[in-house]
Amino acid sequence: MNACLRSLAAIALAAGLLGGCVTFEHAPVSRYDCDPALAGQWQTVKTERLPRPIEVGADCRMRWPLNDGSTYETTLRSFTLDDHRYLAFTPEEADRLMDMDGDLRKRAPAGSVLLARYRIDGDEVKVWLADPEVALAPTQAGTAPARRLEDRLAHVEGSRRATAKLLRTQGDALFRASQAEGMTRLKRVPTEAAP
Repeated sequence: MNACLRSLAAIALAAGLLGGCVTFEHAPVSRYDCDPALAGQWQTVKTERLPRPIEVGADCRMRWPLNDGSTYETTLRSFTLDDHRYLAFTPEEADRLMDMDGDLRKRAPAGSVLLARYRIDGDEVKVWLADPEVALAPTQAGTAPARRLEDRLAHVEGSRRATAKLLRTQGDALFRASQAEGMTRLKRVPTEAAP
């Protein structure tokens, strides 16, 4: 199973159904937000449980439990485009969270971001990652939105405006929104059950 999906989907609030990663030259926004709905503790649903819940503070500071017992901390950056919510990660963050020894950082162009689409349904977060095969498929114009960096790793070039247009016109296909359950599901840990 691809490490990029296995770990990154769980980051995004972890095992994915597809293998691969898609980075974007630019996020479609110039400023990120902090989604207060992500605050709390989260545990995976229907996948291997994390050693401890993921903790997200009201300031979007995330504490990610690592297998060696330590914790990695970073800030979740979110944005909304039309009615869809997204999280953005740098390749460096993704590498650290996925324990990839810098593989994504080495292959993804400097300054790029990895995006995840998410939806909150009650006490669950459903997450979708972009599918590189969809990104690499030619559009009606005969060109692909992305270029292949290596097997199962694609990079979408273009301005913020171009990324926004791509997400608006092909976002459902790119993030496999037809998979109603999402690629990964996380459930909020009730306060009384939190360690």
